[in-house]
Amino acid sequence: MIKMIKRLAMIVYIVVFPKTLGYLVMGYGVGGILEKAENCFFEIEDEQREHFARFVWDYQRMDNLIAYSRAGYCTLVKQEEDLTFERFWAEFDMQKDRIDADKLWQKMKDSEKRRVFHNIQAYNRYCVKNKGWYKKMYPKSYLGGKKYLDEWDKI
Repeated sequence: MIKMIKRLAMIVYIVVFPKTLGYLVMGYGVGGILEKAENCFFEIEDEQREHFARFVWDYQRMDNLIAYSRAGYCTLVKQEEDLTFERFWAEFDMQKDRIDADKLWQKMKDSEKRRVFHNIQAYNRYCVKNKGWYKKMYPKSYLGGKKYLDEWDKI
């Protein structure tokens, strides 16, 4: 018998520390395991950057992060997962064929939308890095061709 596991929505926390300019974004998936970490600090020294990298490593489990917050060391703000087309449209940064792209987006499963958001920054970096010879796809082509499944950060 094959057991199907439904992909649960990611739980995202904004982690704010006292006396810092910025925050961390930490997203936890199934079982409370860290799946996403984003550094959103401004003007920090290398030593602080290393400290926050160790912090992310130490708090790979959501329950540990919550306990750390309850001890008063940081403030957590729970953020709802945004799987909207508007977010995709803004992050993709190529505003062509909106109606067609939106139709494709509405047909996608939430797990596919999560994959798009997981991969979109790598694709944008690839486009910038190779702008001399690579032309960025239209959103419709990116979604319709399932290009979000490619590993743009490894190409």
